[in-house]
Amino acid sequence: MSSLWKLATAAVTLIVFVFSVGSHSTMVADRVVTASSTSAFVTTAAPVTTVAPTTTTAVTTTTTTTTSTSTPSPPTTASIVLQSLETPQLTDIEKIVCDAKYLWPCGEALAVAWCESWHRPGAVSEPNRDGTIDRGLFQVNEVWEDAFPLRWRHILDPVVNTDMAHHIWLVGGRSWLYWTCQP
Repeated sequence: MSSLWKLATAAVTLIVFVFSVGSHSTMVADRVVTASSTSAFVTTAAPVTTVAPTTTTAVTTTTTTTTSTSTPSPPTTASIVLQSLETPQLTDIEKIVCDAKYLWPCGEALAVAWCESWHRPGAVSEPNRDGTIDRGLFQVNEVWEDAFPLRWRHILDPVVNTDMAHHIWLVGGRSWLYWTCQP
């Protein structure tokens, strides 16, 4: 996770840099540079316990001042939207699973759906040891077909599958009892 965080931070930094460079003039020709020189004397003498000659060196410093001769360019037609890393955009699947109508902990439900189907609504399992098949986002087993007689034909619809999974979660005592994957 640390590598992902570093990559995300680098990406945001790059976007901010590109945006700031693109919205301000950075051409050398657009800058006026003035220089002023001053002299200072630096002594290189070491602490002396006996009398010895000291060496004095002249050092010249240059101060450079830059001023812009143009106003910042207006933003281009391409817009850059920066999003906080603390509040990432939710995917469509996350929006469905984390809907406020569901009483389960969103993070747990997302973890189960990821483990079961990698968040793929159309996932259909190979037959289980007992010959049954799991379907959809939450891999609802066909033993539940009688509980959803009117909706079963839409089992691969992510909203329908999530509704079924929530019902099964409630029947299981608000737990993931009926899933192989546990949060």
